[in-house]
Amino acid sequence: MSINNTAYINAGKPKIGGSVYSAPLGTTIPTDSTTPLGAAYKCMGYVTDAGVSDNINRSTKDIKAWGGDTVMRVQTSFGDDFSFSLLQSNDPEMLAAVFGTDNVQGTPQTGMTLKVNSSDVPNRIFVIEMVLKDGGTKRLVIPNGSTTVSGAVSYSDQDAVVYPITIGALPDTAGNTHYEYTLSGSASTIPDTTLSSLAIGGVTLVPDFFGQNTSYTAATTSATNTITATATDSGATVVIKNGSDTVVSGEAAEWTTGTNNVTVTVSKSGYVKTYNVTVTKS
Repeated sequence: MSINNTAYINAGKPKIGGSVYSAPLGTTIPTDSTTPLGAAYKCMGYVTDAGVSDNINRSTKDIKAWGGDTVMRVQTSFGDDFSFSLLQSNDPEMLAAVFGTDNVQGTPQTGMTLKVNSSDVPNRIFVIEMVLKDGGTKRLVIPNGSTTVSGAVSYSDQDAVVYPITIGALPDTAGNTHYEYTLSGSASTIPDTTLSSLAIGGVTLVPDFFGQNTSYTAATTSATNTITATATDSGATVVIKNGSDTVVSGEAAEWTTGTNNVTVTVSKSGYVKTYNVTVTKS
């Protein structure tokens, strides 16, 4: 049962170094709040102190029965829009994300041209980075965002030039318009106990090795094959066993005819992941 708990109350501040990033569709999309963004994600610069607003709109229609009772409420529309204003009005990376890369040439240092026209701006991925009051992290991920300049761009001697932006968050292939990933500042870090590689000589593992998959089969005609296993975290301990016999990574295991059970255990700070390979020798 939920109770009043101030630990669940927080405030978001922009992450130092950048808060709003964008990348072309097809770029790997983050699925947590801490994994560093790839080089394709470009910072869109300072956001005004109004911050970022997420406006989720659901329109409904009441279905009434004879006599006036409301017997059903159906959803007729749904929208998910993010709005914020960008301060770095001469930033070519920001302008390219807003107006399209084909409409921005050069840099302010060499001479920059911005072409404003009615051509469609390609949808992009947007990521909004925040640091929470408790020291944790929050990341908003918009996997399919449509960008528009949603207000007047003013030039005056009393205010900075800003671009008011609205991102229409459109459904991805799973039907979701955006994702929110949060990690509390008090959360303990769970160590990585996956393998980055696992090989048994020139024998083919079935299925192909993938660090999150822990069960494999293999077939060999050799009396011995080397087993090599490397942990993703160099500080983790890796133990390889062929049955009850310990095998040092990079050295050979001896097979008996028939089924041989190989286990590879990766452990760190009390967390353990075990990989199993059934090797059949004919």
